Amino acid sequence: MFDFVPPHAAPKLAPLALLAGLLLATPALAGEITVPVDVGVGPAYYLGPGPQFTGTSGHFGLKLSVAAILDKETIRKNIKRVPKQYRAMVKRSGEIRYGPSIFIPDSLIISPALGDTGMYGITWRPVGLNVPLVRDGVRLDLSAGLLLTTALLHSTRFDTTFFLRPGIDLGLRLEVPLTDTLLVSFGAFAQFYIPQMPGEFGMGNTDDPNWLSNTIWLMPQAFMMVHYRFPYTVKL
Repeated sequence: MFDFVPPHAAPKLAPLALLAGLLLATPALAGEITVPVDVGVGPAYYLGPGPQFTGTSGHFGLKLSVAAILDKETIRKNIKRVPKQYRAMVKRSGEIRYGPSIFIPDSLIISPALGDTGMYGITWRPVGLNVPLVRDGVRLDLSAGLLLTTALLHSTRFDTTFFLRPGIDLGLRLEVPLTDTLLVSFGAFAQFYIPQMPGEFGMGNTDDPNWLSNTIWLMPQAFMMVHYRFPYTVKL
């Protein structure tokens, strides 16, 4: 998973140039690099329009994050690992968060039917882009990302549904450091998907004037996470 903050003026190649320089270092520059690793977990809550929320008080889950953080200090210390033609761009670049695997979920939906509908699922977020609105101690980001969600829905209102859709999200994330190693974050995201009709795998009858309101296409999510950061040394 890549999650980076773009600089105001640097080209988009800057984060990739840094990452390539760190991960594909030449033997002459090979050695060790220590980066902070951020592990976060906390509750998530889903509530919005659509048949998946009809007759329920919302759905519950877990929000997860695991990422190595390439901050400005890490960039400064390792700038010689970056090809010379990209160094100026990288120096102006923002923070890069690199997940060890795209198979680590972004969210787990674990929501038994407290009303008419229950849902169990997994969301992956392989790529994210953060635009900092505030980053002086407390950090507030406008964030967008690519999603893939699979979920099983069971309900008294419609047939059991296997939901599988790509999507995008857009929202705000507030990160508050409590100590150098302990942080909390809060966020709210709107998750948009290719519509799917309950009880089916297809999109249903798009000519129906009520088509969109009868499909599963929007999953608003709110969350709170506790983060722990620790240094991790890898050999290049």
